[in-house]
Amino acid sequence: VFIDQQLTINNQQFDIVHYPYFDLFWLTLPIKKPKPTVVTIHDVIPLVFPQHFPLGIKGKIKFKIQKFSLKGVKAVITDSKNSKKDIANWLAYPKEKIYVIPLAPGKEFRPITNRQSLVATKQKYQLPDTFVLYVGDVNYNKNIPGLIKAFDKLKTPFKNLKLVLVGKAFEEQSLKETEEILQLIKALNLNNQIKILGWVPNK
Repeated sequence: VFIDQQLTINNQQFDIVHYPYFDLFWLTLPIKKPKPTVVTIHDVIPLVFPQHFPLGIKGKIKFKIQKFSLKGVKAVITDSKNSKKDIANWLAYPKEKIYVIPLAPGKEFRPITNRQSLVATKQKYQLPDTFVLYVGDVNYNKNIPGLIKAFDKLKTPFKNLKLVLVGKAFEEQSLKETEEILQLIKALNLNNQIKILGWVPNK
């Protein structure tokens, strides 16, 4: 893949090359960079919480290669000031060459003005009038147990409030994180207050 990429880059009159994805443990960035290169690094969470992201020998070797390859990059784009700090700390990349550009929400994340569509969606998924919505993964850094414990404190003052969890990982009960989440919901007696939808199409 890298050979094909390099041949394409070498044969084109590009002014700059942007790699929109950087994996800590896979070789997503070539060592040789014939053109000025910019890379986007969203976060380095596996380095901040290594106990939750165990590495094998291959992963450690690939990380060293990726870290070395990053030295030849002209600039790094990241999502937040906290990620900027982590990248500078864990990847030893110059802080002054890291630029924060926050992610923008898609156009679908807006108040729903189509009343008919809203009613149909609520009926389809049997949603209450008032609820807290979480959409995402169940990784350690998402802190779903913390969300559930916080929601548990709200069930008395807000008796009709529900928590709705959306994401494919909530359906995968073989995952350790999902299993722990389900056990916590049961332990706190929140089965009637928390609704797990799992994967929902983006429509």
